Formats: sequence, C-alpha cells, structure tokens
Amino acid sequence: MIKFLIYAAIALVFLFLFVLVGSAMLWVVLKILRSLFPYKFQPGKARKSDEK
Repeated sequence: MIKFLIYAAIALVFLFLFVLVGSAMLWVVLKILRSLFPYKFQPGKARKSDEK
C-alpha cells in the first residue's frame, strides 16, 4: 500500500511538471506568433449594430 502511494505521488509530480512545461511551450509559441503576425491578433473593430 505504501509503495502504491509513493508511485502515485511520483506520477502526480511528473504529471504536474508535464502540464507546466506544456503550458510554458504554448505560451512561448503564442508569443512568437504574436510577434511574427501582429495584425492577425489585433482586436476586431466594434460593430455599429447587431444583426437581427
């Protein structure tokens, strides 16, 4: 039982690190894309009226 809890704790730590590294990679990729294509990520212009 103790061995299982140790393995589960190690797996949770590695899962946390994997998610942390994955989100950091996504953040870097979005930063690079925003610097390469600045006009694609501009906010849209406000609409004058909604469609009905």
